[in-house]
Amino acid sequence: MTMVLAAPVDQKSREHDGPRHFISFHLTDGTEAARSYWLGAGELHRGIMLPPQFRVAIERALEAGR
Repeated sequence: MTMVLAAPVDQKSREHDGPRHFISFHLTDGTEAARSYWLGAGELHRGIMLPPQFRVAIERALEAGR
């Protein structure tokens, strides 16, 4: 969650190629937030530009789930 909170935000509208994944954040207050994430662009909707380390973590989680 630290990477998401520290990431820069760029809310310019852009087109994305490649698969989209949905990431669900379960917060300590019991609420949940789900966002689209594009591996290739490194963007968590809308406009949260995540570092490459986040992509690596998601790719590892996807591999572990197979």
